[in-house]
Amino acid sequence: MNARWIFLITVLVLLAAAAVIFWLGTPQLEEVSPVDQAADVPAGTAIRLRFSRPMQVDSVVERLTLSPFRTGQVSTEGNEIVFTPDSAWQAGETVTISLESGARAAGLFQLPLPGEQSWSFTTRRPRLAYLYPFDRAANIYQLDPASGETRQLTDNPAGVLDFDIDSRGETLIYSAYVGDSGSAIYSLDLTTPDAAPLSILECPQALCTAPRVAPGNDFLAYERTAFPGKDVVDYPQVWLLPYANPQETAQEPTLAGDALNQTFEPHWSPGGLLTFYDSSQEAFILLDPRSGERREIANQTGQPGSWSPDGQAYVVPEILDNPTVDPAPDPATFPVVSSHLLRFNMDGSQQDLTIEEELEDTAPAFSPDGNWLAFARKYLTPALWTPGRQIWLMRPDGTEARQVTNTPDTNHYNLAWSPDSSRIAYSRFNQNAPTDPPEIWLVNPVSGIETQLVIGGYAPRWIP
Repeated sequence: MNARWIFLITVLVLLAAAAVIFWLGTPQLEEVSPVDQAADVPAGTAIRLRFSRPMQVDSVVERLTLSPFRTGQVSTEGNEIVFTPDSAWQAGETVTISLESGARAAGLFQLPLPGEQSWSFTTRRPRLAYLYPFDRAANIYQLDPASGETRQLTDNPAGVLDFDIDSRGETLIYSAYVGDSGSAIYSLDLTTPDAAPLSILECPQALCTAPRVAPGNDFLAYERTAFPGKDVVDYPQVWLLPYANPQETAQEPTLAGDALNQTFEPHWSPGGLLTFYDSSQEAFILLDPRSGERREIANQTGQPGSWSPDGQAYVVPEILDNPTVDPAPDPATFPVVSSHLLRFNMDGSQQDLTIEEELEDTAPAFSPDGNWLAFARKYLTPALWTPGRQIWLMRPDGTEARQVTNTPDTNHYNLAWSPDSSRIAYSRFNQNAPTDPPEIWLVNPVSGIETQLVIGGYAPRWIP
């Protein structure tokens, strides 16, 4: 075989090899989530792009366009690139994502991604879940604040005790009475119309309340109080149940706190720390259920606080002594202590956010975007005292405090921010009319415009 044929064969082999490398090595965008034209997508949903090969992350991010624009955090999971927005999308808006050509694969053959691709999805309008009615066996209802449409979600004749919504807005977790024999915890799939509830945990001869799902949906915390009986602890204690799948909860629950201590008010940090109050230690316990590590925050009130969205700060009410007031008011009508909001940072520092004296600040609630802290305030000085607490806002560092509601006889509580941080749902009742039913209202924290939603309802929570 002469040199010319050897050369031609070599060229053909190289061309074939190059074609194979190009065919197999050129990255492809194989899957996106949410999928194109998806509807009713939760407002805080992350955008996932799965490629056929690992990619150079910066080259993808440089060519990724979001409309409406959002800043966010980028992470990788194998061949996936995940964009998590810093703030939720607006309810009911269409989000368009475009990826220009040219993003390069990582590794040996750094070939470019061919062709521009674009897709979109529409976020769902957030709904409110709440308990109703207040004066008899309550069940859970759902309300669309925009349309006013309501739907009953549960139908338990003995009544529902409490409930929670998972972070995806797809599952309702609730505790309910089971006749006179105790209670149980159930899950309900919110994405399937007419879905039947599934029993997660039976609590015979006990009340299991305050079910709270971890942000990663891998644990369920709850409060259990046994009926009085022989050799039984009949005060509340927080328990922890592995909860990877509501249909597969065969694992046994374990006590979260000390076996001899009274513990209650379980809730979670954004980073997955179980937070509950230990009345024996007079402290909030911050427990990592995966490693078993724990921290303590000394506190006298036991009233639950609020975690900042980044999980780096916990704001909680605390009782502080009032300074001497001159002239001294009547001690029968003027309290000798105040309630301040204290901010505990994970670096060990702390700050008094209330700053002023003779105030009763409580019920803190961080906005999901982290820009504001809502809370309930009452003045304790005789000249400014009112029967009810009003809704106030401040920055997370305690600055720019301003009043939002102004109905002196009305107490405001159960503050719940909408996923996009544009509205606050809350319960309220008239302190001077104890027989009147509680009400659920909605307020725009910028304009101060309030809207009555439900008479006789309470405990509102947003379904994102």
